[in-house]
Amino acid sequence: QKLIILQTGLIKLCNSKTNANSAKTIETNGLIDNSDLERRVTKIENFLRAGNFAKASNSGVKYSIKGTEKESKEESKVIPKPKYKGKTQDYWPKLVEDFKQEGKMFMYINLAGTTAREINDMTLEIDFPSGMSKVAKDFLSRPDTKQNLKETVHLACGKEMQIKFVEEKQDDSESNFNEFEKFIGDNDIPFNII
Repeated sequence: QKLIILQTGLIKLCNSKTNANSAKTIETNGLIDNSDLERRVTKIENFLRAGNFAKASNSGVKYSIKGTEKESKEESKVIPKPKYKGKTQDYWPKLVEDFKQEGKMFMYINLAGTTAREINDMTLEIDFPSGMSKVAKDFLSRPDTKQNLKETVHLACGKEMQIKFVEEKQDDSESNFNEFEKFIGDNDIPFNII
């Protein structure tokens, strides 16, 4: 504010010296009237002195007053309403479908066909009945993906939960061994003979 007044004062001084030398200056582009320039500078000075610039520049600014610490703590404790009601295992398919609706296709593809159950109040276990592929393991073990899944579950059920992934697929070697034992038993083939 003071700087602007100083600048306009300097312009006025320079202008008055020029005005003393010649009342009007003629240039190749046309006639410049110093009195017009002086009138504009005076108008700006009066505007600044009146303080109208403060009102004009702050018209779009909204001030917010911080409340006491007690109010801010109450606001931070506001718990969002759960999106779904009941147990997580009941609405898990809807939750997986929400990933598809939101455009998170990779998350949807990896979680399609899974089931979820609450082990306790703070832990959600996601079962992969046909096992997890290497790509699914890599994708779901990433911290950002796990955090995204936690946030989605938090918004859905209204509480913070830890996520565990469980594979229910048996090892291929065990199933092959069991089939082999069954074949030996059915055909009366002696086994473990030295």
